[in-house]
Amino acid sequence: MSTNQYFEQGDGSLFVQPQGPNTVEYYLGCHDVGDIPIPMGDVTEVLCPDPAQIGRYQRVMMMQGVPGRVTTSISTYLSRSADYLEAVKCLAALYIQKNECGRRDMFTARDWGVRLENFAVTQKTISNLAHRTDRNPSGLAFDLSADTAQIYYNLLNSARAIAETEPLTTIINLNEDQCAGSCGPAMNRGKNLLATDDSAVGPALAAPWWSTNYGVTWAASAANPFAAGYHTRGACSFPVSRTVTRVLVGRGTTIPASPIGIAYTDDSGATWTTVTPGVTNAEFVPFGGGLWALDWQHIWVTGNLGNVYFSSDGGLTWATQYAAGAFILNCVRFIDKDLGLVVGSANTIARTVDGGAHWTAVAGPAAMAAVAANGCWIHDDNTFWVLYAGGQLYYTTDTGATWTQRAGLPVTMAVGCDIKFLNRYDGFVGGRCTVGGNPFGVILRTIDGGQNWEAMRSAQLAGATNGIQSVCPIDTNHCYGVGTLIGAAPVIMDIAQ
Repeated sequence: MSTNQYFEQGDGSLFVQPQGPNTVEYYLGCHDVGDIPIPMGDVTEVLCPDPAQIGRYQRVMMMQGVPGRVTTSISTYLSRSADYLEAVKCLAALYIQKNECGRRDMFTARDWGVRLENFAVTQKTISNLAHRTDRNPSGLAFDLSADTAQIYYNLLNSARAIAETEPLTTIINLNEDQCAGSCGPAMNRGKNLLATDDSAVGPALAAPWWSTNYGVTWAASAANPFAAGYHTRGACSFPVSRTVTRVLVGRGTTIPASPIGIAYTDDSGATWTTVTPGVTNAEFVPFGGGLWALDWQHIWVTGNLGNVYFSSDGGLTWATQYAAGAFILNCVRFIDKDLGLVVGSANTIARTVDGGAHWTAVAGPAAMAAVAANGCWIHDDNTFWVLYAGGQLYYTTDTGATWTQRAGLPVTMAVGCDIKFLNRYDGFVGGRCTVGGNPFGVILRTIDGGQNWEAMRSAQLAGATNGIQSVCPIDTNHCYGVGTLIGAAPVIMDIAQ
């Protein structure tokens, strides 16, 4: 075992997930893994003669190709029992982890890891089967080819400060990775952020907050999207031109004589334009998950009176897509333009396979019949997750015919608010946990599709409130979360390695 910040070969543990994400991992105890080259894409240069110097050239373009597949090999001894790798029939996952402390066969006892996603066994080799004099161990080796390799770390929470005294309800990312060039300076995903907030009683105003330095500092919007005393809940963003990103926020307070309210800005909050989807008065966006956009042509918003509205023109006009009746719809998610899910009060769940033109009710877990669903995520037409107000986390792999609760979470969840996945493997949950009888905001992370979760806590909350109401995953090793109050200010968690 190493005694410094560097690892040794002997610190490694291998686990295989033969059935893919969100299934059981098996410890490969007496196995060796070879080197893992991780292709990043070959670089091609386009050169032109330098007009000032004969024999010299100027680079006018550089292109990086598509990364190749990740390959490696695993070797062990031939035994009387089949190896777990021999059970791999479909695309599976391999985890190579480094841990100095804890049991080697404990998946969650790790200091570092790399995940080979969706690997196939391309060759199996049996060696040293027979020899007239030697008595060397017989061997078994597997050559693997994986889609990609994802490194993951243990994460720590950095608490961020903000000059706000009301809870924050939503946080979203506003930019993608960008290299310096004609489109602007270099930046990483998660540099520009927006957070929505509740409002104190008027004349106080709810002003969305903006950060341009990875959440280190925050500035209130120059203008307010709604009138005094109205909450802002739900947010989404999408580009509407080469240089302009539009941000939409929802009104989270009822107005008796007005339908649901949406406001958008194209100038980072300097000005806002309000629109009113639908004609149902007194409707509002009840929860942070109630506004979702794939792009400017595919936007959905949910209301407290059971309606789902759709916009195909950047939020300028809206049409009613679904009327669930007397149910509060808290969250809507689409994985593409066709497959979507909506959840809400009293275990309300509905799915669509045609972009919302038609919705089908889904029977949720029987044990949750009277519980509100606050968050949801959909992977495909068969597989989706639902997070309940009491902190219960359920998933289905057969379109809701059966449900499984993800038991054994690392903390006691008292409230569940938000769930988001980056892919089939990496997901984050926000809510409130109870430790020693005290309330804390919490973000849960999974790197194996939901089979195992780890918890990062905030400081103690001011009361038994929602905790982390919204999560914003940036990548496998970085996520933001915002929520209710710690002392006199709302919690902002920035978990990263």
